[in-house]
Amino acid sequence: MKKLLLVIAIAMLLLLASGAVLVNGRQPQPFPQGSESASLLQPGQFAVGQYPATFVDDSRPTAANGDYSGDTTRRMQGMVWHPASSAQGPFPLIVYSHGFTSTFEGGAYLAQHLASHGFVVVAVNYPLTHFGAPGGPNAMDVVNQPADISFIIDSVLAQGQAPDHPLTGLVDSTRIGVTGISLG
Repeated sequence: MKKLLLVIAIAMLLLLASGAVLVNGRQPQPFPQGSESASLLQPGQFAVGQYPATFVDDSRPTAANGDYSGDTTRRMQGMVWHPASSAQGPFPLIVYSHGFTSTFEGGAYLAQHLASHGFVVVAVNYPLTHFGAPGGPNAMDVVNQPADISFIIDSVLAQGQAPDHPLTGLVDSTRIGVTGISLG
C-alpha cells in the first residue's frame, strides 16, 4: 500500500510540474518594441499551408513494446508545413524531431514560423518514443530515429517531385536541415 501511495504521489507531482510548465513556460509579456527578439519572432512574408502526413517505411519493423506486439513497418504520423501554393520555390527542408515522450505537435509553433519565412517543415511522431506510443514510450527506440529521418527526407523529396502534390516544386533537395529537442 505504501508503494502505491508513493507512485501516486510521484505521478501527482509530475502532473503538477507539467501543468506549471505549460502554463508558466510561455512568454508572459510581449517583448519590448524594437527589440531584436521581437523582430526575429515576427511572421515571415509567406502564408502557410499545411497538411497531415503519414509516412510508412515498409523496409524496417517496429519492435514489440510492452503489450504492443510490434509491426512489420514503421508508421509515422505527423504534419507538413510549407509556404502557401502561390509561393515560388524551391525552399529548404527542415525536419523537426520531437523529444522523448513529446509529440510533433510540440514543434508546431516553430514549424509554422519557419514556413512563413520560406521553409518546408515536416514533423512526425516516431513509432515508440512519442507520448502516446503503443505499449508506452520506449527510449530504446531512439536508435531508429536517424533512419526514420532519412526515410522522411526521401519521402518528402519524392513528394516534391510528384505531379499535383502540395509540395510539387517547393522542396530544395540541396538545402536540408534537422532540428529538435532533447532525444530528438
